[in-house]
Order: sequence, then structure tokens, then C-alpha cells
Amino acid sequence: MTPCRGCGQSIIFIPKPDGGWMPCEPEPIDWAELEENEMAVHQSGKVYRVSPERNDPENGGSYYLAHWPNCSQAASFRKEK
Repeated sequence: MTPCRGCGQSIIFIPKPDGGWMPCEPEPIDWAELEENEMAVHQSGKVYRVSPERNDPENGGSYYLAHWPNCSQAASFRKEK
């Protein structure tokens, strides 16, 4: 774990298949506990948004919540387009 450079909360980084890293909350969460439209990161690094059907796209494994929705300083990390 490492502190977020923005808000100071403890976070983990999960490697994504494209070579990037996703900052996440450190505690794993069960797919069934996720709310519709939440962004979940599977331990494999694949990122999913929870659909109304709520089917687990990986059929198990650990999921983590993306950190940026909970970070008070998330806007400071956004890149201009």
C-alpha cells in the first residue's frame, strides 16, 4: 500500500493489461456487494462498470473499487484534452 498523492488515503495499484496502473481502494470487495454503475477492477487488471444485470464477468476472483471516485483531489490528476 501507498498513500494517495492527492488525499493521503492508503491505496494500491493494480496493473492493467494495457501496461497502465489503476489506483484502487486497498480492501477487496465481492462482486455481489457492488452497486450498479460502480467501477470495479478485477485482480487481472480488467476494469468493469457494474451493469443492471450484475453478472460477474470474471466468475470469481477479487475485485477492488477504483480510488478516484472517492479521492477528494481526483480533479488534480485529470489530464486536459
